[in-house]
Amino acid sequence: MHDLLAAAEREEKELQHKLAAVRALIAAYRGQREPSPQQQTVQSAPQHRSVRQRNSNSDTHELLEKARSYLLQHAARISAKPLLEKIAPERAAQGLTAINAFSSAMSRSPLFDAVRGQGYGLVEWSMAEQNVANLSAVPDGFITRTEGAS
Repeated sequence: MHDLLAAAEREEKELQHKLAAVRALIAAYRGQREPSPQQQTVQSAPQHRSVRQRNSNSDTHELLEKARSYLLQHAARISAKPLLEKIAPERAAQGLTAINAFSSAMSRSPLFDAVRGQGYGLVEWSMAEQNVANLSAVPDGFITRTEGAS
C-alpha cells in the first residue's frame, strides 16, 4: 500500500511539473509574466503539497519547506549558506557540517535545483526558462502572434 501511495505521489508531482511548464509556456506566448486567472482556476488539486505533510517529524523536511517558502517569497536564487542563515540562523551557526547537510538535502529534493554560480532555486523556474527558450527557437512564421506582433 505504501509503495502504491509513493508511486501515486511521484506521478502527481511529475504531472504538476508538466502543468507548470505548460502554463509558463502559455504565459510566455501571451507575453504575460504569470499564468492568467483562467489558467489558474483550471487546477483542481493543490499545486504543491507541503513537504512537511509527508513527514512531520523531520527537521530536514521542515528546513526544506522553509527554503521553499523563502524562495517563493524572494523569487531569486541563493546559495545554501546564505539561505540557511536566513531560514535557520541557529542551524547555520553549527558550522560547515550543518551547511553541507542542508546543501545535500536541497540537492536531493525534487523541489529544488542548483545553477552553478547562482545558487538554489525552484525547479519550476528552470522549467519556465527552458520553455521560453524553446519558444524562442520556433522558426519564424510557425506561430503567429496576433497581439503586439512585429
